[in-house]
Amino acid sequence: MALLRINNGNASLLMVDTSQIIHIEADGNYCVMYLADGTAEDLWISMKRFEELASEQVDGATELIRVGKGTIVNRTYIYRITPKKGELELAGGEMDKHLVIHASEKALTTLKLFFEGGCEL
Repeated sequence: MALLRINNGNASLLMVDTSQIIHIEADGNYCVMYLADGTAEDLWISMKRFEELASEQVDGATELIRVGKGTIVNRTYIYRITPKKGELELAGGEMDKHLVIHASEKALTTLKLFFEGGCEL
């Protein structure tokens, strides 16, 4: 279990097991973190700051992958990558249904190539 500590503004300190993070979406100057139990947490930090915290605290947080400008996904939940449709399907773990999120064709093509062993992220 790798705990990520996030100082969420003056409001709280979150301690999250990175394996429970399904994906994170940017929303202006803050992010929304979606967890495997179905909850969502508003984070009062930027996507860039989230990446920095994850990298500093969790040995690079290798299961968390940036997909385009506004999305980070947990690679262990990736079920299907469909670049032409701009769709990334997530499933597994405690999730009771599949979740489709959207990203650019370019970002998803790069992600697909990474998993095929054809490039680095």
